[in-house]
Amino acid sequence: MSSIKKLPILIFARMNSKRLKGKMLMKIGKKSLIFHIIDRVKKIKNKKNIILATSNKKSDDNLVKEARKKKIKIFRGNLNNVVNRAIDCCEKYNLDSFVRICGDRVFLDYKEVDNAIKKFTQSKKKIDIASNLFEGKIPSGKTIEIISCSALKKIYKKKLTSFDLEHLTTYFYKNKNQFKILKLKKPSLFKNLSYSYAIDTVNDYKRIQYIYDKLKNLSVKNNRQILAATKKWYLKKKDRI
Repeated sequence: MSSIKKLPILIFARMNSKRLKGKMLMKIGKKSLIFHIIDRVKKIKNKKNIILATSNKKSDDNLVKEARKKKIKIFRGNLNNVVNRAIDCCEKYNLDSFVRICGDRVFLDYKEVDNAIKKFTQSKKKIDIASNLFEGKIPSGKTIEIISCSALKKIYKKKLTSFDLEHLTTYFYKNKNQFKILKLKKPSLFKNLSYSYAIDTVNDYKRIQYIYDKLKNLSVKNNRQILAATKKWYLKKKDRI
């Protein structure tokens, strides 16, 4: 069997999120959201390096300053055209492919990311995109995606909508027959689709704070601990209704 190749991790984040503006620097405990995400990404063993892919707008200056404290690489590009930002980042750092991490993945499964990298890099066929969304719906915040830079360049030549340009992988899912796909397994523990593990709204932020209060150091907590604390939140929320 071929050896495992390490892949770069691209964290896509910006401060002017339409649903929760400034969320990347919001504090969860004593650390900003971007710190929590980077700390969890650092636990991925098969990573080559970590790059924050953000915008070149002044609104993201403070996010860049914060991320630099974690000694990671920075790329700044187009604010709303995320496909272009990703391609330019790939060209600057000479990347063939990368793991995509969104700026709301505070509970990303680093062990499953390692497994995904292993499957992607050991595949005998060239893969355009690997994802655990091809097997059906999963809870928000639990997506794992690995993307080929050449495939991104391929879709950029298409007539993409503004939504496709902003959301990077939607064109792949809408036109999957055009691409070489690696289907990753859906999360085994996280089956309840009414639960969210992302942070996109004020209520999401309150939920993450609640889970932090229960678990404290989020970067080292495993799936069962995260699921148990999440269940408690939703049960508590139901009692309040």
